[in-house]
Order: sequence, then structure tokens, then C-alpha cells
Amino acid sequence: MTGPLLFVERGMEMQLLPRRALTKRERFVSFAVILVLMFAAFSYTISLRNALDGLKPKRVVVPDAVTTIDFSQDGALTYLGLRDKGVLALDENDSVAWQFPIKGRVLDLKAEGDHIYVGVDDRKLYILDRQGQLVNSIRASYRPISVAGNATARRVIVSSSLSAMKNRLELFDFNGEKLFSINLYDTVFDVFMLPGGEEAIYVTRGAEVHRINAAGEKIASNGLEYYPVDSAYSPSENMLVVSDEGNNVYAFTDDMELLWKKKLDSKINAVDIDGQHRRIVVASDAGYLITLGLDGSLDTQLNSAAGIRMVRVNQAAGTLYTLKDDSDLRRYRVEALTDFSRMQYLMGRIRVIDIILLVLMVVTAMNLSPRISSAVWGKLARGLRVLRRARLSYMLLLPTIFLLLAFNYYPAVSGLFIAFTDYKPGIYMRWVGLTNFINMLHNEYFWVGVWNMVIFLITDLIKVLVPSILFAELILAMRSKAAQYWTRVALYLPGILPGIAGLLIWTDGILGMNGIINQFLRAVGLGNLATPWLGNSKTALGALIFIGFPWVGAYIIFYGALISIPNSLFEAAKIDGCSWWKRILTIDVPLISPQIKFVFVTSFIASVQNFGRVYVTTMGGPGHSTYIPILELFYNMSKFTNYGEAAAMGLFLFIVVFGATLMNLRMKTVSQ
Repeated sequence: MTGPLLFVERGMEMQLLPRRALTKRERFVSFAVILVLMFAAFSYTISLRNALDGLKPKRVVVPDAVTTIDFSQDGALTYLGLRDKGVLALDENDSVAWQFPIKGRVLDLKAEGDHIYVGVDDRKLYILDRQGQLVNSIRASYRPISVAGNATARRVIVSSSLSAMKNRLELFDFNGEKLFSINLYDTVFDVFMLPGGEEAIYVTRGAEVHRINAAGEKIASNGLEYYPVDSAYSPSENMLVVSDEGNNVYAFTDDMELLWKKKLDSKINAVDIDGQHRRIVVASDAGYLITLGLDGSLDTQLNSAAGIRMVRVNQAAGTLYTLKDDSDLRRYRVEALTDFSRMQYLMGRIRVIDIILLVLMVVTAMNLSPRISSAVWGKLARGLRVLRRARLSYMLLLPTIFLLLAFNYYPAVSGLFIAFTDYKPGIYMRWVGLTNFINMLHNEYFWVGVWNMVIFLITDLIKVLVPSILFAELILAMRSKAAQYWTRVALYLPGILPGIAGLLIWTDGILGMNGIINQFLRAVGLGNLATPWLGNSKTALGALIFIGFPWVGAYIIFYGALISIPNSLFEAAKIDGCSWWKRILTIDVPLISPQIKFVFVTSFIASVQNFGRVYVTTMGGPGHSTYIPILELFYNMSKFTNYGEAAAMGLFLFIVVFGATLMNLRMKTVSQ
């Protein structure tokens, strides 16, 4: 056999020469060499992996979802703020030292000296000592977003929020006496007390950083390029570090002077300062732990895991904690980070070599038998020829098929599948069966929300149907065409206002403490009844239901349906002595039943999915008086990265909506 032909160029001519085939001995030798190299590479990979396993972080088992982390001054205790079980203190062996039970979700926790300051979503601020004993509890104006304190000055500062436009920054002493209270129109993202306890620093969601004095007056300010993501302050370095949504890391002095700004390649999820090793630790969304020098220079980059949402450094103990989801807490040894990063770099390179050697081994193994090699390459060539002949048809179909799969079928099917898994994007997906649904059944927040959802659902359907049909009938009954026209215009004009703007007007301008309702009550001598309607747990749910009064937004649909009814029916009813109310019930409502079904279905879906109404106004508070399932779903995804349980909640809501829609569609209308 001469083997395949080979083209050789000589001068201006192309000559066809046979290519010499490898002998059996040459094929065997090449296979043996590749096999030895692959064995050596795989052996080195295993030894490197074993070394990496020795440097891997230790997983810390926690009994509940973790919301925040801090440490005692000597590093002996790790304080965990939990979602449902208060504050947990772990010793150096990760055993429980003590637990302080709190009814409600811990939103922030900071330790300073021998005291711990805890902000809870029931509007309370707890001051604990090192042994977990209660020093005092203070009631904040709204839900605490961030807290900080100073034991020397015996002061604690808290930022709280009721809605996007209703926020406060308050300073208390340890006895609960309010030293100042500042109303802000921007949510305070994080707050830190400076040494001495006379001044503080806070970061706002509006991308600003401020330093204030003991009276709450701003004495220094600076800004960020984008909205903040995380922040950390080091008293030993007098440095504030902030990351933003533009992948930037900023370093400020405590006088708010910008030291430097560093832009990273991927989204930043968390930052902290390691004062002992004089560096900054950054957790990126791509799964890297990045360390920067205090001058902003890049130090190391460690491949950790995607989805880390919190990183905290225990400087005294020389450990670093990462939180990937609601309960995946891991502890690293800080001194091992550099070795871990170097070994990961080597592991990445050796894996590429392993893959190349594996491919070469397969090719050389096939060449040991020319018959098998020819059969494989022959089938591959035939397949490519078929695709080449019909390439235009496949090319035209591919975009449509791809778009349908990517944006229609994949989200729907994956959402259904994720409900039965423990899913961490980019990390793993583990089948857990009905575990997420069982957790959902035992989730008290979800079922409190379901009850509120039912109340909202019933009232929303009544509001969208009864007033709208009644107003449409009243407009139709007007004798003057001009009056009908201007009434329709007046009723429709509020619909032009953006939904968020309307909610903010209702929140502050109508239902606020100085809103129209309370001003009217004071004017008529009933000032004792004035209350923050959305900030009172007894009135918040009713106030949310009242939003949108007089609820005539859908009247235009019913008015259009009513004017299409033949006048002969109205005249015949009048001749028969049918009253106006009887005509509405026996003639009008049955004839506009298709429009009623349409409004019912769309309003049902909108009510179940109405996230903005609660999030913008009360965020589910006060306490849990206005909590709804869609808000719990949102928190499970955004705060706790518990995608499996969130998908289970979404599937539950889908079944509710689908069932109600199916029942409604099965109801026959007059036209059917």
C-alpha cells in the first residue's frame, strides 16, 4: 500500500506523490510514548489535586440561613445573623458557644469591642454582650438596614427604611435615648461608627459616601460611579472600601478622600479588608477570590466558586469566611491563599495537557488498526457531506430553532426542573425530589404571604370589576355627549401616570404621616386618629388595598362593550318596565361577560404577581403584615440564592394562576 497521495510543489508545477504510511512498529512506538506521557501527566494531576484538597476550605454547618457575619475582637467567636433563629456564636472549633433567639429576620450585625449590634426586620435593634446576654433593645423608626455601635461612647447608629423614598438615619445611646434622627430620600446602604463614637460614615444606594458628626451634619462627602454592591471599613487602616455595579473597587480615607479606584474584569459580589495582612479581599461573581494590596495593586487570584455573596475576614484568627448561598458557609486559612492560588494555576495548565494527551492517545490507538481508522474517518466524512448538501436549509432553520429553545422552552422547562433540585448557578445542580416543596410548606413567611395574597386577590377582583362596570353604566346613562366625553377623559388621565410614580404619591402624599388623609383628620379635629397608615401593622394591609381609589381603571373596556349592545334591547327592556338595576344584572352583565372574563383573568394574574405594590411601599412590613409569596420568592433568589425553593414557590403560584384561568375559561359566556 502506498497510502494517501501528497501534493508537492516544484517550481510552477504540482506533482502528485504517494505519502508513506507508518509502519506497524512506528504506530506502536508512537502509541506507547503518548501512553507513558499521559500516565506521567495524570500522576502529577492526582498529586496536585491531593495537595489542593489539603488547602481547601472547611465547610461550617449552620442550622439556618445566614444573613450576616462578624467576629469578636480577639477572633475567638464568630457571630452569625440567622434568618429565623436569631444570633448564633461559634467558637474556634465551629461549635455553638451560645445562641440568642429572635423572632424575625436578622438584617445586619456588627461587633465592636465586647458588644454586638443586631438589626432585625421587626424594627428592633438589639445590643448584646460577648456572652450573648441582652444589654438593651431599641425600636427604630423603620426596618433596620445597617447598624453600628461604639461601646466607649455607648452609642449605636442605625439606618432604617420603609420604602424607596422613606428612610432615616438615627443615633441612640445605650439607654435608647434618641440623639438625632435624619430623614433621607435615599436608602443608606451601610453605616460604620468611627473610633471614639463621635462620628460615622455611611454609604447610600444613590452612589454617595458621607462622613457625619455627632449632630448628624455632613462634614465630608464623595461619590461612586455606579450603585454600591458592598462596603467595608477598617479602623486600623482608617480606610473605607466600596465596590460598585461597574466592577470598580474604591478606597477612601475616613475623611472621604479617594485614595484609588481599581476596575476588575468581572462583577463584584463582596469586599472586606484584611488589616493584618494589609490587603483587600474581593469575591467576584465569576467565582474568584481576588486579593488587592492597600494601594490597589493585584496580589493573588483564587478560583473559589461562582455565586459567593459575602466574604468576611477574621483578622485576629487568620481565617476568611465565604457565604455562597443561604447556608453554604466555608472557612479558609488566610496564609494558605497564596499557595492555593498557585496550585490552582498549575492545575488549570496540567488539565489542558491532560486533554491534549488524551486526544493524541485516542488517535494513536485508532491508528494501531488501519481498518478501524478508515471506518471512523469514512463515516465522519459522509456526515459532513450530507450537511454540506443541505447547508442552506439547516442554516435558515437554525436561528428560529435556537431562539425558540433559548427563550421559550428552556426557561419554562428549567424552572419546572429546578423546583426539584438544589441549584446553585454555575456551581452544581443536585436532585432533591420534594425537599423544596416540604421546605416551602414549613416556611412561615410564605404562608403568611399566601393569606395576604388571598386578601389582595379577592379585593383586587372586586375593585377591578364592580366600580369599573358601575362607572361605565353611569357614563352611558348620561344624556349629554359632551359630558360623557369629558368624564371619560377625566377618568382616563390618571392612567397616564407611571405606576411607580403613582405608588410613591400614594405612599407619601396620601397615606404618609403628613399626607392628605392625616391633614384632613387634623383639620376636622380628629388628629388623634392620624397615623402612618403604611407604617402601622394594624392599618398597612387596608391602606395597600385602598391604593388606587376609586379603582375605575378598567372602565374603558366595559364602556366599549356596553356601547356595542343594540339600543333595541334597552328600549324593549324599558317598555317591559325593567328598572335600571335589573337591566344591568339581566341584560348588560350577561352580554359583556366575555369582557368580564378577560378582565378577571388578567387581573387575577396581575394580583398574584404584583410585586411592586408591596416592595415599593412597605417591603412586606411592618413586621409581616403585608408580606406576599412573590416577595418571599424574590428574597430566596436575591438574598439567599435558594433557587430551588424559589422555583418551588413559582411552580405553586403557576398552578394557582393556571387553575383559576382554566376554570374561568370553562365558564360559558352568552356568545358561546
